[in-house]
Amino acid sequence: PCSARIAVIATVVPLFFTGSAAVGVTLVLIGTSLLAVLIVARLLKSFALPGAVGSLVMELPDYRLPLPSNVAYTTIYKTYKSMVKALTIFIPFSLLIWFLFNFPVGANAPYASRISCLLDPVGALIGMTGEDFLPFIFSFPAKELTILYLNFAYGHGLIEGVGFLTNIWSPLKAFSWLTFMVLYTPCLATIAVLHEELKSWKWTGLVVVQELITAFVFSGIIYWGGSLLGFG
Repeated sequence: PCSARIAVIATVVPLFFTGSAAVGVTLVLIGTSLLAVLIVARLLKSFALPGAVGSLVMELPDYRLPLPSNVAYTTIYKTYKSMVKALTIFIPFSLLIWFLFNFPVGANAPYASRISCLLDPVGALIGMTGEDFLPFIFSFPAKELTILYLNFAYGHGLIEGVGFLTNIWSPLKAFSWLTFMVLYTPCLATIAVLHEELKSWKWTGLVVVQELITAFVFSGIIYWGGSLLGFG
């Protein structure tokens, strides 16, 4: 998992697991991510991309000390690209999400709460509620915000923390939720890079769908399997 998802793991795991159990759960989550990659790669090789394995040739250039002008240009260019991304993607998304959580003014349920109600049947497939599932959608621009939107989904403020989860989640549900979070669709910036590399919206869309299906399957197996074994 990326660093943003690891931050979410580091926030939620200590609420439900301590000591060696917390370390074990974290390692299992990372291992599950690697296992999913291996399984999907095998399935793609067998069914979607059959045929001979192509060769890979990498040519490494000679190492030279970077020129100060190149370092300055790269720094300025990367900063510019980051600012453009923030202004054109993150800020509009943030404003939209703020609007959904705060409007209509005076209503019993803002738009975000209504969306979470619509998500209840989807979340129920893997033992979640709409409130549990809502942060996965709203954190699409940046996975670092998953915990923030989980707070908002349950009607808690920015600085209240997520300790309230221990009153409504079991350790099994927390583990299942984290499994989904680790495996589902990457953030918007990663999707954009995928499209640049694949040069096809079709294949980019297939990657997104495949990761959603993988997250549902693994999370569902953990939750319903654990419930059948009496861990719920």
